[in-house]
Amino acid sequence: MFEENDLYRAYYRGRPVIGKDGDLNEVTRFSGLQGLHRELQWDGENMIFTNISPTDTIKIVAVVEYSVTNGHPTFDRQYVEFNALKMADEWIKHT
Repeated sequence: MFEENDLYRAYYRGRPVIGKDGDLNEVTRFSGLQGLHRELQWDGENMIFTNISPTDTIKIVAVVEYSVTNGHPTFDRQYVEFNALKMADEWIKHT
């Protein structure tokens, strides 16, 4: 699990975030940014992802309904769409 001080260290290190072993991998995976399906490039000095465009969107699961019909489990997931750049900025600079 990511500790808060590890997160700050990763932010300020300025290394690109890579899918397998990058410092911010857990943050991007659990925040919904994995839906962009690309390696995210991190500018630690300015605390921004440099390759998220203003038109990129991400979908986050808002509701999951579970039911069993004739012995078969089914999941009904409802998503909410957000502007990826605005959400990333909010998650990074949240006060």
